[in-house]
Amino acid sequence: MQSANDPPNGGRLVEVPVSLLENGMYIAALDRPWMVPPHLLKRGRSDLRRLRSYCRSVYVDPQRSQPQVQAILSALQSPPDLSEFAPLPDEERRRPAVAQRDPREVHHAEQLYTKTQRTLQRLMRDEHDWYRRLPTLQREIGRLITSLEVVPETLVWLTRLKHRVAYRMEHGLNVAILAMAFGQHLGHERSRLEELGLAGLLHDVGKMRLDQALLDKPGPLTEEEFQHVQSHVLRGYAMLEHDPHLPTAVKIACRDYHERLDGSGYPRGKPARDIGEAARILAIVDTYDAITSDRVYSPARPATEALGILHQGRRCHFDGRLVDRFIDWIGLYPLGTLVELNNGMVGIVVAQVPDQPLRPQVLVKLDERKTAIPGQLVDLAEPTLDGFRLSVDKALPPGAYGVQLESLPIPGG
Repeated sequence: MQSANDPPNGGRLVEVPVSLLENGMYIAALDRPWMVPPHLLKRGRSDLRRLRSYCRSVYVDPQRSQPQVQAILSALQSPPDLSEFAPLPDEERRRPAVAQRDPREVHHAEQLYTKTQRTLQRLMRDEHDWYRRLPTLQREIGRLITSLEVVPETLVWLTRLKHRVAYRMEHGLNVAILAMAFGQHLGHERSRLEELGLAGLLHDVGKMRLDQALLDKPGPLTEEEFQHVQSHVLRGYAMLEHDPHLPTAVKIACRDYHERLDGSGYPRGKPARDIGEAARILAIVDTYDAITSDRVYSPARPATEALGILHQGRRCHFDGRLVDRFIDWIGLYPLGTLVELNNGMVGIVVAQVPDQPLRPQVLVKLDERKTAIPGQLVDLAEPTLDGFRLSVDKALPPGAYGVQLESLPIPGG
């Protein structure tokens, strides 16, 4: 097999995760023995499916690939510039990202999450007097920000406890928490975080005015049905537009979060210059949470796949700078990600080490034979006694092998 440093034409190959493969990429090598000769993908979906079932990565020759994929290959060749971040002191580098917290604060965060979810649920079910609950949501957003300052990993973990039957209510709250936590990472002040949180809670408010049967339709939508569902954005904006107590930034973010930088979004097909930062943040977080959620028309996919989709769209759909910062913040294997290790064991990521993004701490729940065990904490950054280095082999969809997050204690407690 050709190596990434020794391609046939003397250039340099680019390692591409199979989740980012596109038609037009010239595949020069696989990460395992060849099943087909190198070729330029032309047949489309069938070739992509074969490769995705066979490999985890492929090696692509940029010089022999088509022009439409060069932006993706260039992004993969040029990792995010992290020079602006000060290096961690040596004593901090091995400290897990999740520290032991006051159990009372963890319990308070759980209660706050549940309370806010119930308030949002009541709002979304009250078609006539929904606006009366806005002051309560605004107060609860303030409390969530305070809780994020104390036990951030607790609230982020709670966003991973997803239930198909409650998707619409959970999704709004999850988007709010992730947007505020990401905003904290970006260094935004509290008033800005409040705007992001409110926009997250209210970004789908227009869906209460849609045909609810369509929202729960398991099969594909017709063009007319799809246009009806897309109308929730402007319906929601019309509901929020004249409220004097809501910040203008919240209303605009709720109106524009489905817009895309290349003008392919909706409802107006706006160009990048007309899309504000709050809407760009919401677009990233909304996409990430939706992909990792179990919906009636689409099963939950691994967080790594969601990050791959964001990275793939970082030039045309999403703000590339914000995507880089989002991945830097949430991690390559976010908290709550179900993973299979290279020895066959299965566990859940419960902590990350700042300078070891590929080697998180994993609570192993299944042994090599996929037999349930009480739970063994494995630090993938630590060498093993027998010389065999454990690592993540692949991320799994939520609930794979029957492993459920609900059965685990919340990190930090």
